[in-house]
Amino acid sequence: MVADPRTLMAGLLADGLNLGLTRMADACTIASLGQLAWVADWHIRDETYALALRRLVDHQQREPLAATFGGGFASSSDGQFFRAGGFGRDVGRLNAHYGDEPGSKFYTHLSDRFAPFFTKVIAATASEALHILDGLLYHQSDVTVRRHHTDGGGDSEHVFALLALLGFQFAPRIPDLKHRRLYSFAKPSAYPTLEPLIAGGINVGLIRAHWPEILRVAASIRTGTVTASLIMRQLAAYPRQNGVAAALRELGRLERTLFTLDWIEDPELRRDTGRELNKGEARNSLARRLYSSARRNPRPHLREPATPRFRPQPSRLGHHLVEHSLSEPRDRCLARDRGRSRSPSRPPVAARVGAHQSHRRLCLVACRRGDGKP
Repeated sequence: MVADPRTLMAGLLADGLNLGLTRMADACTIASLGQLAWVADWHIRDETYALALRRLVDHQQREPLAATFGGGFASSSDGQFFRAGGFGRDVGRLNAHYGDEPGSKFYTHLSDRFAPFFTKVIAATASEALHILDGLLYHQSDVTVRRHHTDGGGDSEHVFALLALLGFQFAPRIPDLKHRRLYSFAKPSAYPTLEPLIAGGINVGLIRAHWPEILRVAASIRTGTVTASLIMRQLAAYPRQNGVAAALRELGRLERTLFTLDWIEDPELRRDTGRELNKGEARNSLARRLYSSARRNPRPHLREPATPRFRPQPSRLGHHLVEHSLSEPRDRCLARDRGRSRSPSRPPVAARVGAHQSHRRLCLVACRRGDGKP
């Protein structure tokens, strides 16, 4: 137990607002830097965050006020990019869509009641479609999802197929409808109205030949024998050579064709999809606002504890990340190392609030002493 709960709250705010313990100790009078570091060492960990956020999400889902935002059976997911600095630059990747700065994306699943029930850190260049099922199947909250929405980045034939097999309705936003192509069982001439949109037929024989393997893949994903993102990455690596991948693609073409026809015919479906995606954008805007405001007026950086407060977990992240700061102000260190002055950038908890988090640190800043040594 924490002797003073306010100290724990201060530590959480320091993490969530991207302030850091030093600046939080400088700003508040309820705890010293040593007290905040002790609380962070013993009480602020991956597993405690996951448990606390799961309970918050479950409680929020049961609140009567939350029901005004949605029925509780729909969700959406979207990725948000954050720049990396210092040692974090070696972990991050470049994505031209986000500029010339390396970083990573936080892929978050949000319920229709504004509860972020799953967050996962992915590479900036990774396909978001590979990680949709992870959030729907492996979250630890009581959120029950029946229909899931994404933007165009999640639109994939394999995703359509697996979500249908696992009992989810997939409703992504179609960004460029005029270029969408349909697939049919009969010849295109059998559908005169849709003939210009039909690109080919569905290979039913291929689906039948690999149906037992398709069911085994779906069962393995459902039971957690293998993660959905891993098996989808393997299927996408050999889409033509692998018979199961080709059969899933044919099944996905069928599901996507049916959804496209519903999208054209049903204005309410288009409105629902836009409404749910706007909720995710609003949540991302809040995270970005908190992240930016914490970097706007940095305070003088005092000495942080030299030992890492959050131990790396290579089994989940794959990289040994260590955050440490020495006595020199962080802004001047970055200005000397990178040739320009820039405030530190470390993605806050607000950017990755959810019942599951893959790691605790992304942007790690290392300052140097006057002799140039770390």
